Amino acid sequence: MSAATSSRDQYLAFQREVEDTRGTLNRYRTDLSGLQSEQERLCTNTDRLMKLFDATGKTVDDYADVLGAVWWQPSKTARQTPTELKTAIEKIGKSATGARADLRQLTDAIDTVDDGQVSAISSMN
Repeated sequence: MSAATSSRDQYLAFQREVEDTRGTLNRYRTDLSGLQSEQERLCTNTDRLMKLFDATGKTVDDYADVLGAVWWQPSKTARQTPTELKTAIEKIGKSATGARADLRQLTDAIDTVDDGQVSAISSMN
């Protein structure tokens, strides 16, 4: 094997390694983006849940029967996913309003609490 062939093989091996590394890096970027989105949804739904509790004057303990034992036990250690928190908001919203409120309107009302419109939630029940 000549020196030129050896150098070429080394170069091609290096290029493969660069491409493998690039692919891994892109997967990490995609994973990170997904985690950031998940974290944002978690924060949004946690804020909504806290605002709902503030507006209704209740705590998560008051809704233990509505949320159910399966959801309730892990909530003591704060391990809910954004989807589980959204479901909790829906269940609590239905319970707090006697199932009369449109859930989209409820989340919109919760989102306006930062604007000082706590009455928007209270008026839904």
